[in-house]
Amino acid sequence: MNINYNHIVDYLNNIYIDEDFIELRNYGIENNIPIMKLETKEFLKTLISISKPKNILEIGTAIGYSSLLFSKYSNANITTIEKSKDISEIAKANFSKYNKKINLINMDAKKALNNFNQGFDFVFIDANKSQYEYYFNESLKLLNENGLIVCDNILFRGEITNDDLINRRHITMVKNLRKFLSHITNLDDYVTSIIPIGDGISLTTRRVDER
Repeated sequence: MNINYNHIVDYLNNIYIDEDFIELRNYGIENNIPIMKLETKEFLKTLISISKPKNILEIGTAIGYSSLLFSKYSNANITTIEKSKDISEIAKANFSKYNKKINLINMDAKKALNNFNQGFDFVFIDANKSQYEYYFNESLKLLNENGLIVCDNILFRGEITNDDLINRRHITMVKNLRKFLSHITNLDDYVTSIIPIGDGISLTTRRVDER
């Protein structure tokens, strides 16, 4: 289910000329592995190109599609965290295939986030949706000045908008996502935008002191 009008999504997808790791996108579709929506990918390409991060942290590697995207459109040092051993091996093979040097940490993100001694300019969160608030709060501690945190799938097929739309299997996750959205949109020292493209993304940065 799309969170936007189908005719708008179709129109945008016809405009975009997708030349980014097509083989991986097709592999994800064929093997039921989530790959970010095309319109989300195009937005992130632009965002990365504008912000020019030097250090990127990704929480949730999957098969490495988004890490490769960030590598293609930036000169950043990229660190990505993936809990699954099997999926990590696929991602590592893909990094090698495209000759990209990306640091992959095969560990539960809750443990991995406590081990960093550096800051990041850009954090991309696309992992266990029920843990978004934890990942986000820990990422804030690692965020450099003027850094950005982007979270994907935060509108989750539109299910967060109406109880009648919720799949029973997703009740707990949807409740946690609603709580998360309330949290990040009410932080005193940060400003957050919720952008209804793809499956919904949030964009957070520190609030500028206007005094």
